[in-house]
Amino acid sequence: MNHGLDAIALDAATRGDPQFVVPRHPAVIRSVVTATVAGGLLVDGLVSRRVLRGSTAQRTLPEVLPLLDGTRTWEQIAEASGLSTDEVRQVLGVLYAAGLLGEGPDVSTSGAMHAFLGRTFDATRRHASAGAARDALLGARIALVPSPGELPGFREAMLREGLDLAPVEAVLAEPRPNDIVVALLGAARPETIDTATAVRDRGVPVLPVIAGAERLVIGPVGHRDHNPCPRCVALAAESPGFGGAPDSFPSASPPARPGLLASLAPEAIALEVVLHAAGVGTARSATEAIVITDAPVATRYEYVSRRPGCPSCGISGPPKAAPSALVYEESVAFPPARLRSPRTHQQHFEPENIALSHEQRDFGGEEVPLPQVDGVPEHPGRVTVGALGAILGTAFGLKPPRLAKPGKVRRWAPTGGNLGSPQAYVTVSSVPGVPDGRYAYRADRHVLQRLDGTVAGVPDGVRLVVVGELYRVWKKYNTFSYRVVALDAGVALTHVAVAAARHGLTLRNDHGWDETTIAAELSLDLGQQSVSAVVHLEDSS
Repeated sequence: MNHGLDAIALDAATRGDPQFVVPRHPAVIRSVVTATVAGGLLVDGLVSRRVLRGSTAQRTLPEVLPLLDGTRTWEQIAEASGLSTDEVRQVLGVLYAAGLLGEGPDVSTSGAMHAFLGRTFDATRRHASAGAARDALLGARIALVPSPGELPGFREAMLREGLDLAPVEAVLAEPRPNDIVVALLGAARPETIDTATAVRDRGVPVLPVIAGAERLVIGPVGHRDHNPCPRCVALAAESPGFGGAPDSFPSASPPARPGLLASLAPEAIALEVVLHAAGVGTARSATEAIVITDAPVATRYEYVSRRPGCPSCGISGPPKAAPSALVYEESVAFPPARLRSPRTHQQHFEPENIALSHEQRDFGGEEVPLPQVDGVPEHPGRVTVGALGAILGTAFGLKPPRLAKPGKVRRWAPTGGNLGSPQAYVTVSSVPGVPDGRYAYRADRHVLQRLDGTVAGVPDGVRLVVVGELYRVWKKYNTFSYRVVALDAGVALTHVAVAAARHGLTLRNDHGWDETTIAAELSLDLGQQSVSAVVHLEDSS
């Protein structure tokens, strides 16, 4: 549950961002449940529950909400409510970020499907309103190969959603943007795999389905330029352990229910089709295979990679299963621009993600203040407290308040998601102005905080250990965090090198290190952190 959205902080973070576009004629989505609670407005029925709090929201919401019917511009809302345009933008930004606003009057027909689209189009923001999502869905054509009769109940499930199946030949003759072909695959259906792969290669998305007595596999949807082809999916599904071994399921899993998958399959597949065709919600089959088992009853998600040697996927090499490195790279690769969801970018402005940019570890030790970043080197060629302050501030520090908007964290060296993943640890020996010892750099205060331990036998100068705050980044980017941390470390090291050169210092880079030993020296938590680099700053003479 998201416990609060601050209007002023959100406005500061999003103002001028071309990808955070608040509707010009905002309308409250009628199918979203709202309720007044102590200290705010509860918004429920979307991807996550929200509570809109804060003095700005509490003061302006009663005046603004009744005016949000899609017929007024921001300026007209400001005039009718007696609020300033800035205040209106702030409260509209909060409502939009919460998923409560659409563009223009809601003129679409009522009903369960329209209510569903109203609650789910915000998950992607590919459409400006539920009505636009409905138009996209009704304009899509759905086909099933080899034939509708091969999957009992699927056509009826689609008809209940207001959609009928089209012949695959009609789809291929004139593909439309939201068309999708469901392909029923399996070891006994080699001809369907060939047909489905040909459909994908023609540019029509294919949703692979493997329906067995004990297992149902849905996805991942294959595009000509993204995700594996149907043949790669079918081969992956046949591999040992796909979807999880039976003994890996929780002991509390429900027992097998004969006939469950046969009755569940049409509705489960229809749901994924609607999500893809309408461009709404969170379709797990967009990136993974959904694996539903009957013994025991459980749902797992399995990433499927393209396989080397596949002529359709275009990866060279002898035919074989994808190695781990390729699987990881495939799993975090960006999709083509047409498949991206604007909402993904807007997640940068979720309150918990904004809060992450302010997060700092507190090491609690004795503090050594460092000189500010600006200024001319006083002792070029020598490692001094001034040089160390300039290097750490340039590579890991924050800009002063006069160079940052209120509530906005600005860094000298950019980092992924503005999360400041590189954390600097230094071991100092014989540096004027800094007592020998081990320290962690505290960026928000531009100080060194002393760590426990001695530094006997350490060469003169500074050993700088760059540690990636993996867990902080994971909370926002999940598995993509490893890439972000590695990129951030490279950017930080570049800033270290530039600042060291400006001060005339020698910079030496270690090509390898014992992470366990370093973790023990610096009290690192290798469950949340990783050592990205070890460099040494030394006098040039």
